[in-house]
Amino acid sequence: MLVCGALLALFTVKHSQALFLGLCLAGAGAAVAVRRRWRGLPAGRGVAALSAAGCAGVLGTVLLARLLDYPSVSESVQDLLTAHFARPDRERPWAEFFQLQGNFWTEWLRRRLWEPLFLAFLAAGVLGARRRPAFGAFLVAAACTGFLNQAGHPDINIWGDRLIVLAWLLPVIGVPLLLEPVVRRAVVPAQGAPVELAR
Repeated sequence: MLVCGALLALFTVKHSQALFLGLCLAGAGAAVAVRRRWRGLPAGRGVAALSAAGCAGVLGTVLLARLLDYPSVSESVQDLLTAHFARPDRERPWAEFFQLQGNFWTEWLRRRLWEPLFLAFLAAGVLGARRRPAFGAFLVAAACTGFLNQAGHPDINIWGDRLIVLAWLLPVIGVPLLLEPVVRRAVVPAQGAPVELAR
């Protein structure tokens, strides 16, 4: 119920983000369930509930957006390609959109390789997420919404860290998970004794 309520609240702020998050949560839940079934384990009620909440979020977002007469995906693509309808509509918007995707991500990756801190943090976050596979799958899924949000705006002139900000969830939560064994090795000192690290 909490996830459904959060997705509904997110819909009121930015419905596309609610759609992306619901889609990613549903996908992560399905991946975790399949992996567990493959190992002969039950999927788990929590995983099924999160996956169902993600599916409900996707379906609810699509239905509410149509009911409220929000712009369709095609209209949003035309809006992007025509500079907010300042130019005539494109005849082949999707081909142009995917060409923009290729150009944008090539340039994005070039800039990230020049300043690799974000990629390094993402890699560390993935390693940390792997320490808790089920939780990690949902963490990666939530972080992927940042990339999906950025993919909806593949224009290098309007690119910015604010569009991809949710991707930072992965290092912010994943890096502490990666460092958890180091912290656990610390010996709990007796009261007044100096802190020592286990060798």
